Amino acid sequence: MTFRGIRKDYITIIRGRKRPPWAPLQRNILTVPGLPGGYLTDTVTNPRQIEVPVLIKANSFPDLQKLKEDLAGWLVTDTPQELIFDDEPDRVYFAVVDESLDLEEIVKWGHGIIRFICPDPYKYGHLRTQTINDPVSGEGNP
Repeated sequence: MTFRGIRKDYITIIRGRKRPPWAPLQRNILTVPGLPGGYLTDTVTNPRQIEVPVLIKANSFPDLQKLKEDLAGWLVTDTPQELIFDDEPDRVYFAVVDESLDLEEIVKWGHGIIRFICPDPYKYGHLRTQTINDPVSGEGNP
């Protein structure tokens, strides 16, 4: 997992992640008395939520406490940042960490669930740029 362009080698994603194929949809239906069913008036796409179960490995219990501080400095942001998963390297989510991380700590490792919320519910391919020649001014390469 890469967040803000940074990977942490002390984090391993474990089984049980929840990354739905699309953002939650809310369908608004207008019903008319005396008529069966209804009419779809609109669809609202809600923010996407992603749950990532993680294992954090440290050399000792005091080191684990320091890694938790480092984790907070890395993940807690005021604005959505790029989130990329290793099994989907050509897709980008724009996410902020949500709620808190309650780690179960055993000696020198801890595990828990990091929850992200994506206010922009879509995932994107990497940004590509292309130069377009300006035929009016004659500038650019033919």
